[in-house]
Amino acid sequence: MSGGHPLGAPDTLRLPDGRSLILRRAGSGRSTVVFESGMGFSSAAWGRVLPAVSRVARTICYDRAGIGASDADAAPRTLERLADDLETLLTTVSTPLILVGHSWGGPIVRTLAARRVLDVRALVLVDQTDEHIASYFAPELAERMTSRPPRFSSLRARAGIALLRRHALRGQPAAVRAELRRDLATLDRTMPPELAQFLPSLRALRDDAAHGGALAGMGATVITGTRAGLRERAQRREINRAHATTAQLLGGRLVPAPRSGHNVPFDQPDLVAAEVFRALDRAGLTQEG
Repeated sequence: MSGGHPLGAPDTLRLPDGRSLILRRAGSGRSTVVFESGMGFSSAAWGRVLPAVSRVARTICYDRAGIGASDADAAPRTLERLADDLETLLTTVSTPLILVGHSWGGPIVRTLAARRVLDVRALVLVDQTDEHIASYFAPELAERMTSRPPRFSSLRARAGIALLRRHALRGQPAAVRAELRRDLATLDRTMPPELAQFLPSLRALRDDAAHGGALAGMGATVITGTRAGLRERAQRREINRAHATTAQLLGGRLVPAPRSGHNVPFDQPDLVAAEVFRALDRAGLTQEG
């Protein structure tokens, strides 16, 4: 990838309704590793993980609708709609797939994998948004999210974004840093369409009795960040328990990320890459295998 973009060569996918998604392809090999970013973030979120993976496998990362240079979507951004876009993208890929999803990207790749329409050999879920987190469904949260949309200009929001910027930009290639700065500056535009469907989509996933069974036998790794600030410890413990539940239900592995909270791809990219390598090896998809 010498002289090129760290995430690979650019490409454009035209969807059936005329929208375009921007993606990048890199690497070569017997399999394709697909990276799905968290809510509001473009493919640049994988700047410290993907280059290592592309040395042993094909990789694809992309910007979801309304993020980066991808066209916006007039339809509600439900998990099913998000998975529809990803499915259309991946029908152009013939090799076996490893799906990697961070945060809201976790439910997206699980929703697609559960359809069993593509050759998905493994999932790597990186501190994913989890339907087993009971506090997400508390009545007060639902009321707050519907009656008071997030204010990204508030003092608390600005402080949170400043902290996220420090994590996100550290150690990133120059081309990726520029894109991540853009992501952080446009969260007030990129997050609300997906956030509006967060609770109904997550509730539907929680109530889908067939979901776990549809993923049975598919190798799954659940990476869970264990680091938390003083005010975050109770919620972080709840998140860790939920991730353990999901790993057990999927018959997968629970992998703690001791030096990270939610933003594992920024704080411990080597751990994420190592778990992708392990998934490739277990699926018999390494170049040597």
